[in-house]
Amino acid sequence: MSQWARELPATDPESVYLETELGRTDDDVTTVIDGSLILKRLWQAIACHVTQSSPYAGVSPELAAAFVERDHLVRIIPPWSGGPRESTLYVPAANPLRPRDQVP
Repeated sequence: MSQWARELPATDPESVYLETELGRTDDDVTTVIDGSLILKRLWQAIACHVTQSSPYAGVSPELAAAFVERDHLVRIIPPWSGGPRESTLYVPAANPLRPRDQVP
């Protein structure tokens, strides 16, 4: 996010995203999912939102690709206990998710 925040004002000083707090700190991220195998589909999905201003429109293609190729997630359930970042959404059977009606 910090690289995006540095790049956007230079290319789009009027961007609505400059007034908006977006994302989480790198320290909050627990899971990074590689989306490079479905990159074409991800860009197609983003393009479907034609009435919205894309947060990627004002940044370099390299930075936009870095955001889209990898999802940066924060695990809430089951609670994160630390350690190396995860790279899948796999949940071991020993830690089943709570039923939907118990999720805060």
